Amino acid sequence: MFGIRLILLVIMIYGAVYSIAPAVSPHATQEPSACFVPKLPDVPPALPSAKLPLDLTTEKLIKQLVNESKPGLGYSTKFNGSQFLPFADTAEIHSRIFGPASPRPSATLQNIVRRGHLAVPSLLKHLDDKRKTPIPPVRGLMWMSFAHEYDINRRTHKNPPKLPDEKHAPVNSPPHHITVGDLCFVALGQIVNRTFNAARYQPTGGVIVNSTSRSKLLASVARNEWKSLTKNRHRQSLIRDFRQPDHESRRTDAYRRLAYYYPDAVESLVLKQLFVPTFNVFQVEAFVRQRLYPQKDPAKRKKLFDAFLKTKGKSFADGVILQLFDDLDIQEADEQGSLSPPLKVKHDARACLIQLYNYPKTVKSTHRPHVNTWSESQRARFIRGLNCDKSKKIDKAVLKIFQTITDDDYLAIPCIQRLIHKGHNPILIEYCERRIAEDRQNALQLEEWLIKLKRRR
Repeated sequence: MFGIRLILLVIMIYGAVYSIAPAVSPHATQEPSACFVPKLPDVPPALPSAKLPLDLTTEKLIKQLVNESKPGLGYSTKFNGSQFLPFADTAEIHSRIFGPASPRPSATLQNIVRRGHLAVPSLLKHLDDKRKTPIPPVRGLMWMSFAHEYDINRRTHKNPPKLPDEKHAPVNSPPHHITVGDLCFVALGQIVNRTFNAARYQPTGGVIVNSTSRSKLLASVARNEWKSLTKNRHRQSLIRDFRQPDHESRRTDAYRRLAYYYPDAVESLVLKQLFVPTFNVFQVEAFVRQRLYPQKDPAKRKKLFDAFLKTKGKSFADGVILQLFDDLDIQEADEQGSLSPPLKVKHDARACLIQLYNYPKTVKSTHRPHVNTWSESQRARFIRGLNCDKSKKIDKAVLKIFQTITDDDYLAIPCIQRLIHKGHNPILIEYCERRIAEDRQNALQLEEWLIKLKRRR
């Protein structure tokens, strides 16, 4: 037994898990959620006594879930990723265990998710449905835990639920069978723009199970939050996720759901968001690390800061504050002696936050704010996700952005993806041909788009 586990561990360490997600900026994990926040009325609080009627079509579909036999995103230990089921081309596999084929969406789950808010009462009713599916039981290669992971929008959820920590199961514990209730939990998350994973892989060799059919508390939390979800509440919740996301995927995922359930709401939201001011994370980092920190004189430091914003624009103030909080996190770890090796060059991000942004002396990295602007790379990734609507006004706005690009292929390629075969091929072709000769790093991807552009001129 020990030998088998050792072999499995070696396989996993040497490339068993690999990423096939689209390339992102080197600063993707450090960037804030983009957040342009015009005033939006709060969603009215849920009515404790409200009982919404069950949808008969959804009830029939849920009965069919007992026949599901293939693992999928959200209820598999072989794949990590995301997809809004009604749009097949939104699938992104972030990582997978070496060997298994890509997951195929469940037609039954797709049809449930298409029902939107109408399906929610039935899904909530069946969260604790313990009927087992034929899906192969999930078990960890090395370990397994039963958790209470419950996704919320941390910006709009005023009272996060208090859930117990995960419980590690014994190594020889029996596997978990995916139930009808588990699949209902996944479907609920699909509809309300929450990542509800009934089971997921956790490196290395682990499995996290979040089963509402095992945990009455987890099922209760979901029911309490979504039991009064009317069509209007659903729409407003998605709009709030778009305007006030706690991370950038929250906005893109809200866009996809709005495009499917409430397409009339999409155009104005996207048009406003596309032209929110941006900042360049590389320029911000260079300024903070190379100029701001070395300047120890407070008066001269403030003068440098003001001059930088005057040259770059007010949006860069957001970029600087986020860079300072990133560095404060490292500074705190160094001060606590938890960095190995310790920092050779010491940066005082705390002093800069206190002086330039009027934070108290007790400021901590956990006080990192959400900002009203976004980085250039975030905007590029947002445009890359704009593939679920047919708005000509959005096409026009993306074209306007594209026409300002000289050498930013990270932004240009998503624009080309949006605009291809919509009457703009000549200028797209001209850009690709010019940049192929200038940018070896992205030449292959540009060549692929050039071929597609020339097929239908």
